[in-house]
Amino acid sequence: MFTIQKIKLFVTTECNMACGYCMIKNSHDYMDFETAKVALEKYIFWTPSVWREKFVYFFGWEPFLNFSLIKEIVNYIQKRKKDYSFEIRLVICSNFTLISKKTLDWILKNNIFLSISIGWIESVHNQHRIFKEKTTKNAFEITTNNIKNLQNLGYKREQIWVWLVIRNKNISDFFYYFKFIVEQIELNHINIEFIIEKEAWRQQDFIIFKKEYKFILKYLLNSIKTWNFIFLNNLNWTIIEKLNKNLWKFSSPVSYLTEIHPSGDVLFSWFFTHLSDEQRKNVIIENIKTWNNFKNFENIWNKKFIDEYFSDMQKLKDFNSWEFYPFLKSYISNFDDKIAEFILEKSKKYLNFKKYIDTIFHIYF
Repeated sequence: MFTIQKIKLFVTTECNMACGYCMIKNSHDYMDFETAKVALEKYIFWTPSVWREKFVYFFGWEPFLNFSLIKEIVNYIQKRKKDYSFEIRLVICSNFTLISKKTLDWILKNNIFLSISIGWIESVHNQHRIFKEKTTKNAFEITTNNIKNLQNLGYKREQIWVWLVIRNKNISDFFYYFKFIVEQIELNHINIEFIIEKEAWRQQDFIIFKKEYKFILKYLLNSIKTWNFIFLNNLNWTIIEKLNKNLWKFSSPVSYLTEIHPSGDVLFSWFFTHLSDEQRKNVIIENIKTWNNFKNFENIWNKKFIDEYFSDMQKLKDFNSWEFYPFLKSYISNFDDKIAEFILEKSKKYLNFKKYIDTIFHIYF
C-alpha cells in the first residue's frame, strides 16, 4: 500500500493575468468546499503516512481568486489536527498580486508557505506578466512589494519558494537574475522553471546556459561555506535520492503528483487540460466524488502511459521547444549529480555541509 504525501487542490481554473508564454488552458471553474473536503479525507487523512509531514498545495491558475475557499479549507484542517499524527504543511502557489494587508496577516497567522512565480527582472517581468484587465499597474512592483511587506511582518524567507522563470531569450542573464532574487528580494529557496515557448532553443543557448548554471552552483556552494544557505529544488532532490534511496520504496508518482481539479477529476498533470475531451477520458484517474479504490492510480502510471502522454504534449500547436526540454533536464541533472556528491562528501567532515543536508530534509519531510 502506498502513501500520498502531497496533493494539489486546483481551487480555480481562472487567472487575473494573461501571460504571453502561459500554456495553461484557462476556464472559469471554481472548486467548492465539499470537493476539497473529500480530497482531504481520502488522500490526506485516510491514507497511511511514513512522512513527518504531508503537503496540501493550493494551485490555481491564480488561487487567491478563490481565497474564501482556501480559508475554509485551512480552518477545516486545523479543526482536524487532533485526528492525525503527522504535520500538514500548507502551500499557496501564486503570482502574489491579489494581496491585501489583511491577507498578509492571515498568511503569517496560519503559517502558510508560499510558492511565487517571478518572470525575470522588472522590465522583462512586466513585458510578459500582463493583467487581463487593462491597467497601468506594475506587476513586478506589486509582487515584490507584497513579498517585502510580508517579510517586514516577520515572515521567514525559508517559507517562500520562488519559481525562477527561464526563457532562452534571457539566458545570458540567468546568474544575474538568480543573484537578484537572493540578494535584492532576499529569498533563498529557488525552483528553476523553463518556459516551453514558441521559439526553440539553439545550440548557443545551451552553451550559455551551461556557463550561467555553473556560476549559480559555485555561488550556492559558497553560501554553504558562509552558513548563508541557498537552496535549489532540483539539487535538493538529487541529494535526497542519493542519501536515502530506501525512502522511495514507500513512494510512487502518486505520492506527490496527485492533482484534484474543480470538477473533482484526479489527474497527474494540469497539462492534461490541453488534451481533447476524448483523450482526457483516458488520463483521468478517477473523479473524487465517486470514491473509487486506488487501483487506477497504479495502473495508469506506467511507461506506455508516460510515452503516450509526452507524445500528445509535443503536438501542442505553436510550441516548438518540447524536443529540447529533455536536454535541458539532462544538463541540469549532470551538474547536480556532481555537486550533490561533493556536498555529501563534505558533510562527512564539515558541520556546515551536514547542517545544509539536514535542512533540506526538514524542508521536504
